[in-house]
Amino acid sequence: MKHFFLAHVYLDLQIGDQSAAIYSSLLEAGFANSTYLIAQLAVAYDNTKNVDMAIEHFENLRIKDPYRLDNMDTYSNVLYVKEMRVELADLAAKCIDIDRYRAETCCVIGESQLYRAWYGLGQTHEILKMHHYSLYYYQQALKLRPNDSRMLMAVGCTYKLLNKPQQAKICFWKAHMIGDPEGIALTHLAKLHETLKEDENAAAAFTTFVLDAAQSGMSNPREMAHAYKFLANYNLKIGNHEEAYIAAQKCIDYPETREEGKALLSQITKTSGIPDTIGQSSSVEPMPIEVNDSIAQNLFSHASATPAPHLSPRNLHFITPDH
Repeated sequence: MKHFFLAHVYLDLQIGDQSAAIYSSLLEAGFANSTYLIAQLAVAYDNTKNVDMAIEHFENLRIKDPYRLDNMDTYSNVLYVKEMRVELADLAAKCIDIDRYRAETCCVIGESQLYRAWYGLGQTHEILKMHHYSLYYYQQALKLRPNDSRMLMAVGCTYKLLNKPQQAKICFWKAHMIGDPEGIALTHLAKLHETLKEDENAAAAFTTFVLDAAQSGMSNPREMAHAYKFLANYNLKIGNHEEAYIAAQKCIDYPETREEGKALLSQITKTSGIPDTIGQSSSVEPMPIEVNDSIAQNLFSHASATPAPHLSPRNLHFITPDH
């Protein structure tokens, strides 16, 4: 029972790797036909963005229990992410045959079509600069796709336009936590902290961004340049000369920040005694700036308005503002 409990807790905390490992071991330990364990393992793989394994186990689940509707809303989201339109349409048709009025069926149907209408209305009103209306329509789309980082980013950016930074930070953080294929959630979050003069939190977010970019091999040069420039200035201000020096070296790699990077290197070498190598491009990957544990655990200083990293994105609720 202990393993069942731990796996469930890990899954609730979005710690997918550990929950998947436990559920896999339980299946191999004599529970291979347990639809509960198969479903939980599929959800765990979805949380870790191991989409192919999630699909494999969801399909196994449907074979063992063809009339099951539980978890099919989650499966429909996985199929959408993989752009498996035919399979998604087939799933929607079968769910309708089983029980067209079940909440899961409505979610599956919405996954394939309805959310697009809400999202499109949000975009239309955004173009018209009718941001309160835009927010409402984006929220409706998000209700249908609570695990879609694009919906969260749309809601977060609209909150930012409406000068509601705390709500925007919640959305950006949750978009990052559930998986952000475009890699923009952390930069939006970091820049918002920067604008609000919350430098420690901005530094933590920018550091996480550059480390994630180095690990994934995917990066936006303009955003990377801005992140390194901020980190160089921030670390210089607080006296972390070695970290500032590394970040300033990285600035030289980008045309937008090359001259400022050279100026920062000159300033750092004068105050710290670090040897001057101005003009040399940095070859350090990834940037070895450590995120302080206290910062990582409290990435945002406004605890009442901003979730801790372990909170589930499904707990996001909105109050529709007055039009």
